[in-house]
Amino acid sequence: MALFNLFPPYLIVLTLVLVIFPTVLAVGIRITLYKHLQKSTAKVKRLIRGKSRGVQPKIVSNLENRFKIASNQLDDVNTAALVDSLYHAEKFTFMSKSLRCEKWDYFVRVLPNLLLAFGLLGTFLGITLNLTGISTLIDINNVDVQSLGEKLKTPLESMGIAFITSLIGLACSSLLTVINLIFNTNLAKANLISSLEDYLDNTVKGNSRLDKAVNRMVDTQQAFLTNFHTEVTRVLESSLGKVAKEIADGNQETAKLVTQVCERLTETAGTLSTGATTFQRSAFELNEQVPIITQANREFTQSSQELKNSVLLFKQASELIEKSNFSGNIERFTASLAETQARFSQSTALLEQNIGEIISSNKRANDLAEQVYLNIQESSQKLQNSALGFLEASEKIESSQFADKLVQATADLMTAHQQFANSTTDLNQSTQSLASLTQDFHRSMTTMVELGIKITDLNQKSETILEQNQQRSVTEQEKLSNIQGELVKLIETVKTYQDSFNSESKQ
Repeated sequence: MALFNLFPPYLIVLTLVLVIFPTVLAVGIRITLYKHLQKSTAKVKRLIRGKSRGVQPKIVSNLENRFKIASNQLDDVNTAALVDSLYHAEKFTFMSKSLRCEKWDYFVRVLPNLLLAFGLLGTFLGITLNLTGISTLIDINNVDVQSLGEKLKTPLESMGIAFITSLIGLACSSLLTVINLIFNTNLAKANLISSLEDYLDNTVKGNSRLDKAVNRMVDTQQAFLTNFHTEVTRVLESSLGKVAKEIADGNQETAKLVTQVCERLTETAGTLSTGATTFQRSAFELNEQVPIITQANREFTQSSQELKNSVLLFKQASELIEKSNFSGNIERFTASLAETQARFSQSTALLEQNIGEIISSNKRANDLAEQVYLNIQESSQKLQNSALGFLEASEKIESSQFADKLVQATADLMTAHQQFANSTTDLNQSTQSLASLTQDFHRSMTTMVELGIKITDLNQKSETILEQNQQRSVTEQEKLSNIQGELVKLIETVKTYQDSFNSESKQ
């Protein structure tokens, strides 16, 4: 405390303002600057390792922009000079103030030497001044020791003050030197600059001399490929244009023919469907007529049986009327019987004609008609036999008196004839229905034959078109082979041009 009593108040204020406060300020600036440089270096190394970009220092964005501009304008960019120029403008924040890194780093680095120099200067200045005063006191004669000690007290105090101020300056300088060693901004600056140069040279994509040469080669190659594409397109259009047009025309013609074939097939399918429907309806009608024919056959059989019974009655009557004299009645009966036989013959002829048509159209109707025809033949034979017997009996019954029995037999015969006529009418109706069904069937068959002829014509046209297409395909393959040869020659020319271009680029 005695030492501090030597300091005058003004010297304390000056020491605080000129030594202590600058030292504390320099320590804070040094630590803040070191942390700023370390943080910036860590962010740049993170970019070099390819991790997330995050928030980068301003020097990185400015450096990227300057590097892109310089790489576009120059063949070789001096990255070291670019980094140094931007680092001189780099700033950091201390106590809400933006300070330049290079300027204040130099200030903190120089301040310890400055404090030491000022301390030594004050010491030597104080010693020099005090030694001058002491030498003056020594030159005075007849001075006692007590008064000399009192006179030497003031210079010695001044020398103590000088040494104390020098000691304070030396202590502050030593403190700043230690801080500078611990927070070595020079090493941090070197790491930051090295990281920035590594980032620019190995991470950021610029336009080097090789890149520009490659870009020029790429542009030249692109122009060559464009011209090559134009020439190949022109050659292909000139050589394949007609062939492509012929192919297109052939395809259109084929499409039209296929459309016509589809339309004809559709019409054929409709006609076949109509014919099938008509044939099915005819079959249904034929099935409906079969029971009618069967019923007519049954009735005809019954009529034949009744006719047989009548013949038996005639035989009995002929035996009884051998002595009868009813010749007139017999003649009338004979005439009536002849007329009946004529009508029966006509019916038989008509029935034979209808049976022939039925035989040609359907097998089932043919079988039924054959049965009916056989029954009719048997009935005709029996009727003829009965007529012959009746004629023989008529010659014998000229004097017979059995008129009542003859009239009754005639009535029975007329009844049988009427039943036979009704059966014949039903058979005629059935025959007409079968004839109409046969005509429908013939029309359907004719339509199907016509459709078959049309389909055959369409098949022939399709075969002709296929043969034409095959011939065209062969011709087109030959043309394509010629074009392929021309393209091979063109590619060889391109390769020759590219080799010469590569050799020129290497030179």
